[in-house]
Amino acid sequence: MSILNAKNAKNAKNAKNAKVLDSDGLADVLLAEALLRARDGIVGTAHLTGDAPGAPTLDQGERLARMSADYREAVLIAEIFEDLSFETDQPEDAPVADAARWLRRGDDGPILLAGFHPPSAEDFRNAIPLVGGYADLRDDRMAEILVQTQDLIPFFATLQPLEPERCRRIHEMLEVAMSVATMAVMRIKLALGCPRPDQFSSRIQPLVDMPAHGAFPSGHATQSFLLAGLLTLLNDPGARLNADSQMFRMASRIAVNRTVAGVHYPADSAAGAMLGVALARYLAARGGGQKAGGVRMDGRQWAQGGQTRDFHLGEFARMMAGDDPAVRFTAANPVRPAPLWGWLWSQARRERNERWS
Repeated sequence: MSILNAKNAKNAKNAKNAKVLDSDGLADVLLAEALLRARDGIVGTAHLTGDAPGAPTLDQGERLARMSADYREAVLIAEIFEDLSFETDQPEDAPVADAARWLRRGDDGPILLAGFHPPSAEDFRNAIPLVGGYADLRDDRMAEILVQTQDLIPFFATLQPLEPERCRRIHEMLEVAMSVATMAVMRIKLALGCPRPDQFSSRIQPLVDMPAHGAFPSGHATQSFLLAGLLTLLNDPGARLNADSQMFRMASRIAVNRTVAGVHYPADSAAGAMLGVALARYLAARGGGQKAGGVRMDGRQWAQGGQTRDFHLGEFARMMAGDDPAVRFTAANPVRPAPLWGWLWSQARRERNERWS
């Protein structure tokens, strides 16, 4: 869960329980009363005058560092989305779109970041036996699935040193990135409106609560492949994303776990993986002045020859190699720098480079 989402959840809980004053609330009231009386006791009745103003000395990045984490995240997300736009191919009077895409600003006009055409409803229906078969793994994967509904970062923290005390900016960068991913994937889900597995069969009996939003692409897959890509590029901004790395092995397992839980189809994971990779390259480029390309996935090509198709690490490697007819990568182009995000990226890079200290 991101810092911003956690803050919103806390605010919602506080609003729901507004009539209940807990011990913290009582302590706040006592402190306010104590400060009020202390001021009355020492200020007196003298006319107040302010100190002479000084000139600002901090740049935007340094001022950003002084903000509280939730507001800092809001500023960073706003900056990232300043260069993005969303569009759909939606037939007149149709309730859902045929395709949806995120575009980024380019020198000569919008450039594709990530675009998706979903599988057909019949393709989703044909995948139901495969989704049902994955239920055999629920006993083995239950602990992972339940923890992953709340947090993904600890699973990647086992793969490289990410102690919160030494990697504050890395963790913050990852949290902001996951919030960006949530916003990007939810906009696509809403536009495409793809059905969930339990809408086809009551025998799916998902292991976790079925989300109320559409299935395609998978949000967990988007976030996990984004994390894997960002952490790889944090170590080396010019690195080639190796599908067989431990990072992407973990991302693939997290994505498959959502099918095991009964809430996603393999095609959802494939689309989420591509969106996550595209976002990782884009965010790394905006932070470090690199180039980034885009990706287009046609879910109608995922079920080849009408055959149900699975998603796993091998399929991801095939997609990344450019050998998958459903996926097309676009050429890398310069990305406009994001100074505030770039500040956080540089701080995260510094923490990573100082890990031996």
